[in-house]
Amino acid sequence: KADPPLSTLGTQTMDLMERLDAVLGNQHRQDQQRQQRQQRPQRGHIAGMIIEPTLGDGSDGDLRVRNRVVLAPDQLHQYRSVTVQRGGVLTTRGWDGNAGGVLHLRVQGELVVEEGGTIDVSGLGYRGGLAHHHNAGHLNSAQGESEEGEGGNRAENNGGGGGGGFSGDNWGSAGGGGGGYGTAGEAVRGRFVGGRGGAALGSADLGGRLRLGSGGGGGRLMQRARVAPWGGGLMQNPNGGNGGGAIDIVARSITIHGVVSASGADAAVGHARVRGASGGGGGSGGTVLLRASTIIMLGQVTCIGGAGGECCPQQGLASTGGRGGDGRIRVDVDNLRPRGALDPARGAWIPAIGHQGPSPQFEPQEVRALREAVEARDAAQLRAALLNVGAV
Repeated sequence: KADPPLSTLGTQTMDLMERLDAVLGNQHRQDQQRQQRQQRPQRGHIAGMIIEPTLGDGSDGDLRVRNRVVLAPDQLHQYRSVTVQRGGVLTTRGWDGNAGGVLHLRVQGELVVEEGGTIDVSGLGYRGGLAHHHNAGHLNSAQGESEEGEGGNRAENNGGGGGGGFSGDNWGSAGGGGGGYGTAGEAVRGRFVGGRGGAALGSADLGGRLRLGSGGGGGRLMQRARVAPWGGGLMQNPNGGNGGGAIDIVARSITIHGVVSASGADAAVGHARVRGASGGGGGSGGTVLLRASTIIMLGQVTCIGGAGGECCPQQGLASTGGRGGDGRIRVDVDNLRPRGALDPARGAWIPAIGHQGPSPQFEPQEVRALREAVEARDAAQLRAALLNVGAV
């Protein structure tokens, strides 16, 4: 979109000047409220509030992704343009128990994901539960992690986190439940009742929050010797899959020929030839939030749940872990092409867009500079901004 004429900028400038006293008068109160929010104790972790949809200042320049590029998580990256080329992967670091898993991009111009390129935070959300073996003395494996925290060794879900697998007897077990978010995770059914699926969380419009996908519950092992390297182990630990991360993009325009993904990770498997080894639950999908004036969608945006880990089917002594629930997709755009249902061969939203709203009204750079000067109470910065729009 072209910037408005100076007459329009002048009107916006006068409106901002009239609000100057109110902004300055409310600043102290807002600072106090911000401090109170920061000091307020929370249980577990929520990935964060949805950030104001500005285009940023372009201070990080132009980004061309040819290979694998890992940006710092939970920080605002501000580019003039972004192009993810064929073979390129743009990602961030995963949730580590304290931070991570969220990729924020602000692009003044166009963001393009070329065919064969990927923006991917799959499996970077809350962590899957650990599998325990029967000899460890735990009746259940660990629940998947969620906003409620890491959870414990129980079959019940941990909010969105899937429940842990269950020891039925000396030879039988049941797998971990799938993590939940946009939809509930899958519970385990079989000879023994396994981990419960994680609950569905939040709302289609995201409720003002960027949530990470929940982890699946841990699967179940029956004897330490089957996994310990000194015991001739035959399989890996069937831990639950991690949930998907969160992608937050604001750009003037977005064109997707490749893939944008925040899917949950598949759970680790039991072993196809070892009785009593049940798979973990898959992680749930995470969040994709796209905001732009125009979005051309010819590729794929996905945040599906991960698959449950497979097991040994012999005598019904074990079970496959539950599949993770799907995540959530929100799109704020005025011009979406193509409109309506998409041909899967050309483009797809998987799952379907949960909420579609109008594009943010991006303010011109000159007005944004003036607003920031007013909010900063910086006289020199304010005068420079006014000179830039011809107001003085």
